[in-house]
This record gives sequence, structure tokens and C-alpha cells, in this order.
Amino acid sequence: MVLNFGLVVPAVLEETQCSNHCNKPLRPGGVVLGMSVDEDQAAYEKFLVDNHVVFPTYRDASKKSAAEYGTSMFPETFLTTAKAVWRARS
Repeated sequence: MVLNFGLVVPAVLEETQCSNHCNKPLRPGGVVLGMSVDEDQAAYEKFLVDNHVVFPTYRDASKKSAAEYGTSMFPETFLTTAKAVWRARS
């Protein structure tokens, strides 16, 4: 699994485009998962539509999931196992 934490900001757009591109070749055994830490639900939904995001995304405005991975710098991407043990970080 490729797990990307991000915000609705221009710096995330490049990673979003890359994640869109990489999601299909990872199947059937892998997935790209986006985790937004945005507080603004409407901005998050608009970003998904405007940028044609095709991979699964979730919004965690509390940032608890990011804290569990030890990150507060966005965007940040993790390569994890099926049991969510991270193997690489960028």
C-alpha cells in the first residue's frame, strides 16, 4: 500500500497526479490511498473533483492518523505492508 498524507494545496497536486497514475499498475495486490488532513470538507471535495482523483481517499481533520505515522509535514508518502507497518518514507 502506498499511503499519502496531504492537504488541499498546490504542492500536493503533483503527488496527486502521480498517485492517480500509479494506482492502476499496483492492482491487484496493492493500492494507493490518500489521507487528507484538511479541516475544510468542501475544499477537500472540490480538490478531488477538480483533479479527477481516481484512488481511494479519506479525510481525517483531527490529524490522528498522521500522528500515528509520526508525520506533521505534508505531503508525505509511506510505503506500507498490508498490516500498515511502514517500510519506506518520502
